[in-house]
Amino acid sequence: MASTSSSDRGSQPAAPFPELKTTAPNKDAERRRIPRVKMAGCFTATFEPTKETSGGLAVIELKDGSPKGIGAFSPIAVQPGTRVNLFQSGSRIPIHKGTVVRCEEETTEVDGTPLPRSRHLLGILFNNRD
Repeated sequence: MASTSSSDRGSQPAAPFPELKTTAPNKDAERRRIPRVKMAGCFTATFEPTKETSGGLAVIELKDGSPKGIGAFSPIAVQPGTRVNLFQSGSRIPIHKGTVVRCEEETTEVDGTPLPRSRHLLGILFNNRD
């Protein structure tokens, strides 16, 4: 390996890894610490009452998940912060408990005309202590 003097490099030190290039962060890039995987299936969800709502019951359709939580579609809007219990079909014992951390309405349209039903994308973070 050839040695270079500081006069050969100018006044700036040599980059330790010149082949690596940095780029600006992509705002659409994955931000989760644990990546999610696509999932299919349904859970029955019970949403506990809050100061603003009386709670509810819905069948939710899984979108994706990780050991920390799931993304699922719900026919009803759920306030973030609401506690949720998830049940498999026919079971009376919840298999997961969590908290809704995100609820975004997703309206389906055909040629600009909204369909009569919308759904809500929920982010549910599993509770480790329950």
